[in-house]
Amino acid sequence: MKALPVDGLITALDLEQMFHGDPTLKSVLTSVTSRPGRVGLLTRADFFEAMTGRLGYGRLIHARQSVARLAAWDPLTLPHDATLETVSTVVLERPDASRARDVVVSWPDGSFGTASVASIFEALAITYGYEATHDRLTGLPNRTLLMDRLSVMLQHSERAESQVAVLFCDLDGFKRINDSLGHQIGDEILIEAGRRFATVMRREDTLSRVGGDEFVVACELEGQFGPELLAERLIGSLTMPLAVRGYQVRIATSIGIALANGSAVTPDDMVRNADLAMYRAKTERRAGFAIFDSSMHDRAVERLNLEQSLAPALERGEFSLHYQPLVATADRRLLGFEALVRWQVPGGRLIPPGAFIGIAEDTGFIMPLGGWVVSEACRQLAAWRSDGAAKFTVGVNVSARQLSDPGLMRHVTSALDSYGLSPGALVLEITESALIEDVESSLGVLAALHSLGIAISVDDFGTGQSSLSYLAEIPLNSLKIDKSFIDGLETSERSRTLTSTVISLAHNLGVRSVAEGVERESQLTILEEMGCDVVQGFYIGRPEPPARIAETWLAERGYPVSASSRLRARARAARSAGPTLGN
Repeated sequence: MKALPVDGLITALDLEQMFHGDPTLKSVLTSVTSRPGRVGLLTRADFFEAMTGRLGYGRLIHARQSVARLAAWDPLTLPHDATLETVSTVVLERPDASRARDVVVSWPDGSFGTASVASIFEALAITYGYEATHDRLTGLPNRTLLMDRLSVMLQHSERAESQVAVLFCDLDGFKRINDSLGHQIGDEILIEAGRRFATVMRREDTLSRVGGDEFVVACELEGQFGPELLAERLIGSLTMPLAVRGYQVRIATSIGIALANGSAVTPDDMVRNADLAMYRAKTERRAGFAIFDSSMHDRAVERLNLEQSLAPALERGEFSLHYQPLVATADRRLLGFEALVRWQVPGGRLIPPGAFIGIAEDTGFIMPLGGWVVSEACRQLAAWRSDGAAKFTVGVNVSARQLSDPGLMRHVTSALDSYGLSPGALVLEITESALIEDVESSLGVLAALHSLGIAISVDDFGTGQSSLSYLAEIPLNSLKIDKSFIDGLETSERSRTLTSTVISLAHNLGVRSVAEGVERESQLTILEEMGCDVVQGFYIGRPEPPARIAETWLAERGYPVSASSRLRARARAARSAGPTLGN
């Protein structure tokens, strides 16, 4: 689109070319022109600034009021040498003085016509006023209009001593649905979700779509009408499946709530706080809601600090690997270790993986960090083997983002080659949830890695949503039973049944069953009776740094120590010291 001249002058040809470059403007103007005439339209830059930021001249400021005022101005003839700064009216060069409010519109292709000033301005106001304040897909108010209405609500609440609520709604699992069914169906789901939300709201409330699969509700609270009730209504509106192009799509929403009264809190603050609370709701339980409190802001600041510190920490060598042993259930023979990343900040404080792995995933830092973990695990295994250690394996966790990286295979093979290790020395552990993010792509990558001889293990099995049909296609070497099942082995018949079922499934697939999170001798005994192949957990051995592993698990000349003697000694110590030492 043609920019305004820097000297403030604008000609009829400038406006023709500018309007002609915008299909919407051209459509509006040609739809209201009917009478022939000659070219001659001039107007002020201020008019476009007042209309919409879409034209690039500033944001929309009360479009309808500005348009009504401009349309009422009496058009005058502007001398060609005058500057726009001196013009206080809409100025027309008209062919007939009797038609004082007509403007002649002409296009470079030769088409032309006339229209009234008021009709053009009104049509532009409707088109650009609406588009500047509403979401194109759903027709709901957008962030601009939401903030405007929220500001009015906060000012009113200060006078009325009432309370304002903002509810930030994010659709659970929408990305997976969008990726699997396509963006067109995804758009229809968003439209239908907006309609469902609207059915449970009051007329005076504002429902907006602020981007992606995010909807925001702003409302003033009165009487018994509380934000929890509205949140439950919004969640309940999605209970029934959405019928979209023959699909019955089930979707839910997680909601964050922020409350305030008075203008001391800005609309931006309220939406941000509700967004933070929404993430808490997603973390605690899907299809639920959480109310913002100040600790959420503190955690957000802490998260930002961690996010900013990750890359420098890797450069400074603050990350290290600890290794947790895996042993054969039948004879307690050491089979390998799982490498687990640790972050030790200056001063010696250890930051647990749960505090930074999720941030690394969200920011993409998991790519360089994951690459370092693979290289470091291979380096350490090669060092142990050079000291005469037996050929046990080392396992590393691979995230969904790493699986989607085209360079993953190249990096893994390069690390193995650099330290002289065979592919069989490495086990890549992928969680169920990571596997199902992009099943087709994941299957291809895993098949290629497996074909090289690298072992593949599905971690936390039983907690995700894997289809058994996909499971049959994955080139597996082992299934790791999630700790949540192991925790209930002594007391829950359901846990025992599920654990036994996973063990049988693994054996039917011809792969090893691995139980993680074994913390008591009684759990180990039950797993042995069930025929579980491999066990891992604090009862077997805690994650330890390489030097400690060499002392406790690698005997003289580096050969592995059997776990049997360690466990018998541990059991004797537990009996003599009392039951509290079992963990």
